[in-house]
Amino acid sequence: MLKIVILLCVISISFSIYVIDSYKYNFLIILPLSFLTVTLIYNRVYYRLRNSVVFKLVVFQAIIRYSLIPIFIIHDQYLKVGFESRYTNIAIIVSVLEIVSIFLIFEIFSKKQESVIRRVNRTIQPVENYTIVSFLLLVIFCYLYYTGSFEVVNFIWNLGDYVSKYVTGEDEINSNKFGAVLLTPFKIILSLLAISIIYNSSKVINKSYYYLLVVFFSSLFIVGTSRFSVVLFSLPLVVLISQMVEPKDIRKILIFTLFIFVFMIVITTLAKFSKYGNTLTLNSIVTASTLNAYFSGVGNVSLGFEAYDELTIDDSILYLVNDTFQNIPILSKLTYDNYKGTIKFNEFIYQHRDYADQIIPLSISGLFHFGYIGLFFYSSFFVTIALYFERCALKINYIGYKYIYISLASTFSLVFMLNIGSFYAYISRTILFVFVPILIIKLLARFLFKAFK
Repeated sequence: MLKIVILLCVISISFSIYVIDSYKYNFLIILPLSFLTVTLIYNRVYYRLRNSVVFKLVVFQAIIRYSLIPIFIIHDQYLKVGFESRYTNIAIIVSVLEIVSIFLIFEIFSKKQESVIRRVNRTIQPVENYTIVSFLLLVIFCYLYYTGSFEVVNFIWNLGDYVSKYVTGEDEINSNKFGAVLLTPFKIILSLLAISIIYNSSKVINKSYYYLLVVFFSSLFIVGTSRFSVVLFSLPLVVLISQMVEPKDIRKILIFTLFIFVFMIVITTLAKFSKYGNTLTLNSIVTASTLNAYFSGVGNVSLGFEAYDELTIDDSILYLVNDTFQNIPILSKLTYDNYKGTIKFNEFIYQHRDYADQIIPLSISGLFHFGYIGLFFYSSFFVTIALYFERCALKINYIGYKYIYISLASTFSLVFMLNIGSFYAYISRTILFVFVPILIIKLLARFLFKAFK
């Protein structure tokens, strides 16, 4: 990975030289240059964390944010968001300081992380008592079927028809909201049960391939229109499997998984946005504007500064409270839309509240909550939490808890792709709708084992 980063940074720097005299982007070269500098200074981190999923996910995002986006900006010469902002160069400097603070966290925890990774035990404790788990899945299935929650489940290639019928059309879905929330834990428990059956089977020889089949088939279904939810569901399963198989099989699994993820994202994106006779191509998906939107590019950061200019000091605590609880079940009912960072940010961009598809960068959330000292807080804080969850996942053996920790570590690694509300929502929903059912399964299995012993 170190060589790939250096190569891409050098290529990006070479492209950026051509716009060094540009009025808008004369600081653009600093993005790949800073990433290259940080990489060379902390090159030991790449070796110590070479098997860390958290580190790989952060570096993957950084490659796009600091190396590829500058190339696309130079090629497109246009950003839908932030192109005319007066804070563009300041946003570049903030992005540089952000990557420096993140790599400082990696340097601090790299030795501890490496020590835990080296001692990983590839023997897991699978799901116990298939009868209990199967009964619970049957109960959930009946509830989902009765409430009509399966109406929001689609094959990934049918997403376009779903969008046209229910999202952009006049039809409405009458499904239970609680049932829709249960769809994800239903898929998770079903997948963990399938993996446990394969793991315990003495007849299955090439188990790694059967594990991948579980990931593949479970990823063919998408809940609602969230393409990213497919990745958030499948990625922890892949990491879990990589910790169960022999090291020689890991590379094959990762290559096959990468193919699956690219296939899913491309198919769902084309299906979602190719409607009303419009034909969407790959060239229109991967642009400077789309990468800027999905990876908290300088355009979004610069407009965040402009939105912050309209705030007062007294607003900070209100935005902190509302952003923290906006997506947490029950507590979200107590929040106020006028003081939510995501709504304020998108309203500033579009001048209305009809939709909010732009991700507010964590640096801007920190700016809203703590002023200028908060610009680098959240990204470093969440990376620290992600590293902790990864260590927990490596230490624990029970497949249910291991999946939960891996899922949390993977999600908290996406510091350039998620807004702050998504982090808090994910951990609360994971505890309520994934941890609690898995805990009940484990306690019931233990109770029945003692009762019939």
